[in-house]
Amino acid sequence: MTDARKKRSRRRFSDEFKREAVELFQGSGISADQVSAELGISTSLLYRWSRELSTEQVETARPAYEDLASENRRLRREVEFFKKGFELLRVSTVERYRIVDRWRECYPIAFMCPLLREARSKYYAWVDRGRESTYAAWDRHLLVLIRSLHQEWVGILGYRRMHALLQQQYGEYVGKHRVRRLMRLAGLMGIPKKRRR
Repeated sequence: MTDARKKRSRRRFSDEFKREAVELFQGSGISADQVSAELGISTSLLYRWSRELSTEQVETARPAYEDLASENRRLRREVEFFKKGFELLRVSTVERYRIVDRWRECYPIAFMCPLLREARSKYYAWVDRGRESTYAAWDRHLLVLIRSLHQEWVGILGYRRMHALLQQQYGEYVGKHRVRRLMRLAGLMGIPKKRRR
């Protein structure tokens, strides 16, 4: 008797055998006593394998569930953000930075910048330099000069003569195309000379 018990305790079962035994017990509707008698194992051992496999399945399913839950939360935030209509706006980079700045209390910056296709580092640089680039500040300064010259010359200056006067009167060395762009943005146009026949 003792030799048989020793032999039984020394038996090793593969994972595949354990899984098939548990599937037979759970899926067939046969009692645990009948399955254990057919397989030559104890009923308690069959129950233990069943518990081990069920906890193993739960542990493998938990990370997948957590990933799905975090993905679901992220997608809900995106939908909520886009409900405000930001995806429809075709605005400049500075306008996008202003949108991020306006909604930074409601949404994280790391969440908004990729959605608006802007780099976080550029947004932070924009914040650090006082929310206006040197290029934009120079444009604003030039626009003030252009408007004053336009009023002084009663609106007859085109962009070529405006460019020449900016260099002569104010010493502003700026390109013609930049002057043309700024005048177009401000809605300023010169009056062309009438050609004599």
